[in-house]
Amino acid sequence: MDVRTIVARTIGRIATAVADVVLPRTCAVTDAPLSEGTERLIPGILDAVVEVLPPAACSDELMAGLARHHDATTLLIDEAHAMWEASDDVMKIIHGIKYGGRKKLAYHVGIAVGRMLVLRGVQAAVLVPVPIHTARRRERGYNQAECIARGMEEAMQVPVSTNMLWRNRYTGTQTALGAAARRNNLDGSIVANVEYSLIGATVIVVDDVLTTGTTINTCAWSLKQSGVGSVIAATVAAA
Repeated sequence: MDVRTIVARTIGRIATAVADVVLPRTCAVTDAPLSEGTERLIPGILDAVVEVLPPAACSDELMAGLARHHDATTLLIDEAHAMWEASDDVMKIIHGIKYGGRKKLAYHVGIAVGRMLVLRGVQAAVLVPVPIHTARRRERGYNQAECIARGMEEAMQVPVSTNMLWRNRYTGTQTALGAAARRNNLDGSIVANVEYSLIGATVIVVDDVLTTGTTINTCAWSLKQSGVGSVIAATVAAA
């Protein structure tokens, strides 16, 4: 190990130690203080918590669940993958990622999602985070799906594109809406940029939670209209 590497790591450890005193880091689920060696699996979450979080169903089961909300002609997602079932503890992680400003946690969770996909043999040409409207980005300061995708990019060595899709209409939250209302709310709101489309390619669309699949399916519709061949949904949690 060269001197510069040693110095850089030493400075990093000092900076982390100072930050932990000034603003102690806490687990996204338990709020317990984090210390060295307690968060090796996913930085930001205690190892003991990660180890007991419920895994999501397999892709075939997730697709069967999506089929209950879409008929054979409207379901355009080809595969679906999620890391965890949307338990109360998992939703605390999602809330921290989405509303708590925990961008670094989103990145590290994305690495875990990407590693899961690699182990499953999932391959694609590009990662596409579900876009948010510019007004929502101003409110939140970031797009949590993009933060997750950046972590996946590191794990999978697949590039992220933030230009293939955009929101042309502010739709508000989908959380309290049923499947039909979600479809109406999103109708025409997510548009593909044909300049960045990949004819016949496989694309992974990234989001935080998979529920009825309406948002990612809307992305899939726009992407396939622009020539994309296959769309895989990849999320942190599945409800």
